Amino acid sequence: MQPPILISDYRVGDAIAGGSECVNETVIQALGCEFIRTRDIKNLDRNRRYIVANLSTARTGDIVAQLSQCRYVILEHDCKFLASRHPWRYPNSVAPQEHIINRDLYKNALATFVQTAYHLEVFKKNGIAGRFYNLESGIWSEREIKWLTALHGSSTIRHREVAILDSPNWIKNKDGAIKFCEANNIDYILIGDPNWDRFMDRLSHFSTLVFFPLAGETLCRLVVEARCIGLNVITTKNYGATLSSWYKHRGTDLLQILTVQSSKNLEAIRLCLAN
Repeated sequence: MQPPILISDYRVGDAIAGGSECVNETVIQALGCEFIRTRDIKNLDRNRRYIVANLSTARTGDIVAQLSQCRYVILEHDCKFLASRHPWRYPNSVAPQEHIINRDLYKNALATFVQTAYHLEVFKKNGIAGRFYNLESGIWSEREIKWLTALHGSSTIRHREVAILDSPNWIKNKDGAIKFCEANNIDYILIGDPNWDRFMDRLSHFSTLVFFPLAGETLCRLVVEARCIGLNVITTKNYGATLSSWYKHRGTDLLQILTVQSSKNLEAIRLCLAN
């Protein structure tokens, strides 16, 4: 049997890559997937199996029509039933029915893997039909877990300032975190690095992360990883991670949860594609 093909806009190493690309890369390596960028798609092979991740850089309608003739799962990082991918712009995250798109994308998928219970609830509230599977905590690679474990055990000197993510992405709300710190006389340092390993190393030297996302992120790896390496997180309860029961854990307890769940999730994707 030929390996599955993962479809996404970007890949780890691209300037715009983030948490979803990290998850995609773990799936690619674990399942031996081939990779194709969304913008490079011309004709899909109905004899191949596909993992659909992100589709924001192409004419989605053409791809959805082709996928209807293929066997595929969706590894959902956002909400592709809206052109904006942000249901949080609407009251109670429920969009007008005339704004809903890509219903057939979900209806025809073997399964749609969502990040958290919060993520799944958004789909249910908007009446999106499909076979949904809750990953519950996302997917981390063995290498990532080992690095987080090493950082948790090695960081003994912590900055007195808090950390703020230095990101141009409006959702991450860097300005809101800065205003909070300045209003409360809290010293802060902006940190950012496109290399995940280096970024986590820098973050591990802080005791606290301040993070106030403007939109309801489906999971948010940043806060989960911060808690894995021992940080306190000053944040809001408006997104997947903070609304999950396992978020109360930190350090080695949380790392163990992610290890077990990541293995379980990879196996679930593998089995779904094999049937």
